[in-house]
Amino acid sequence: MKKIKILAVSAMLFVLSSLGFAQSDGFGVYSGIPEWLGIQYQSNSLRFGGGISFAGLGASADFILAEMPIPVGGGNELSWYYGAGVGAGFWAFLSTGGFYIFPHALLGVEYRLAGTTFSFYGEGQLGASIVLAGGGGVGFGYGTRVGVIFR
Repeated sequence: MKKIKILAVSAMLFVLSSLGFAQSDGFGVYSGIPEWLGIQYQSNSLRFGGGISFAGLGASADFILAEMPIPVGGGNELSWYYGAGVGAGFWAFLSTGGFYIFPHALLGVEYRLAGTTFSFYGEGQLGASIVLAGGGGVGFGYGTRVGVIFR
């Protein structure tokens, strides 16, 4: 139980440190799996995010490897991107709890509206789910995100 508390405090500090970037260029909000509601900061190709889920907290660091434009009209910009990252978090529900690590690849689409300072995006993530709990193990993991980035 002491290890879970230490991991919980560490994860909370990581999430709170992400809040310090909220007034910087590239702040955003998102919803998805495993975090139901989160905030993020993106600078060039590096993105940090953290949020809350059903019974815990999670955070991630992602690196966008490439972004490719998709031609659209009207001055709007559409692109797809791919990258890799790692997520981590903890949960505590009733008498159980644990810590997870989620190394993953990601694939997404971003839509920037002409004349605005924001864009919408959606992405999927696939990787390994490493659970560090009483009966921990390694398995298949997935995640999703939809959000808005304010530039």
